[in-house]
Amino acid sequence: WGTMVTEWQYPQDNDPKFAELLIPTLDSLRYESLLSMLQSRGKPVLFTGGAGVSKTATMLQYMQSLDREKWVLKTTPFSFVTTPEIFQRTLESCVEKRQGRTFGPPGGKKCALFIDD
Repeated sequence: WGTMVTEWQYPQDNDPKFAELLIPTLDSLRYESLLSMLQSRGKPVLFTGGAGVSKTATMLQYMQSLDREKWVLKTTPFSFVTTPEIFQRTLESCVEKRQGRTFGPPGGKKCALFIDD
């Protein structure tokens, strides 16, 4: 993994905000690699780890790279104030009813749901 970390270059074409900077680390490269590998096989992904290891940033960056013609993207926060009703409404907002009790994203797309703590 250590050989995959490349030297980071500050963007020269614009002046990004500090919070927008994502500097590749060993952890972020591991997360990106695992996410790509699991998603390509249709497997769910759960990231765990300490604060500040770029779980959220990696996931948001990856979701932005997905083709919007093929994917419905949904991001929702999850905290102590999130009720089951709120969570269910959030899930239902990105799917449509198909047959019986079957739901899925509209238009034959796939759905990527990111639940952020």
